[in-house]
Amino acid sequence: MNNPPRFLCRYYGNKEYILDVLINKRLYYCQPSEFNDPFDCRPLISIMPSRDDDIWRKFLYYYVKMYEKVNKSGIPESELMKEADRAFATGRHKDQLWLNEFIVKELKSLGAKIRVCCFAKSPRNMMMWAHYAKNHRGLAFIILSSQLLDQSSGEFRGQVVEYDSEPLGIERFVHALERFFNYGDVWAMANIIYAKKTKHWVGEDEIRFFSMRDCPYLQFNEPALYGIVFGARSSKFLIQKVRGSLDHWRIKPRLFKASTGKSTHKLWIERYKDT
Repeated sequence: MNNPPRFLCRYYGNKEYILDVLINKRLYYCQPSEFNDPFDCRPLISIMPSRDDDIWRKFLYYYVKMYEKVNKSGIPESELMKEADRAFATGRHKDQLWLNEFIVKELKSLGAKIRVCCFAKSPRNMMMWAHYAKNHRGLAFIILSSQLLDQSSGEFRGQVVEYDSEPLGIERFVHALERFFNYGDVWAMANIIYAKKTKHWVGEDEIRFFSMRDCPYLQFNEPALYGIVFGARSSKFLIQKVRGSLDHWRIKPRLFKASTGKSTHKLWIERYKDT
């Protein structure tokens, strides 16, 4: 992703989860099965015939290659291509039932390996406060995106969620397969599965990070947590607990408090002051 936003926001409503973030300096990568939207991470892939025969030839080639990879049959590359050509000649790509079963099976297979960590771009997102911060009773962590760069490449690996209720074309699915097999880019597949939601959720304006199943936490250093925004309805008990959890921090985050405007539907955020 080029030119990521300076800040990313993670909303929380559960006190135990909030304290875990601060005590252990980590953010949780969820499994898709834990999401509140049952349609999340279940993208629709269009299997309508493409006019581009090369697309289907590639699709069948990667299907054969995937079969060989799973079964370790030792079939040479030249034979894989011939097998794909035979499948194309017999019209395998026109079998809608087979295509649908294969795509669903492959997406489920990858889905069992990936975890997701979701962020919003703004601490003023009303939908996020209502859905994920216990109706403004929780808080939002403000994370510096510059502190979330990939350690090996130095790149920002967050993926902007695409909100579209239309099925993905088979071309994008094949392109992701191509990236995966030719360049080892597992995130190309993850992107079309986990960074696509229906238009109903466009207000969330998310950016997502991915992890393999055996890595459930995104660790961060103290400078990464720029600030904490307490919700407009956050209790003094929660605020005290959070402040107490920061006692051992050497570089403490800035504390803010949200409030609702009396004459407008606007969320105001100011530096937190003891009262």
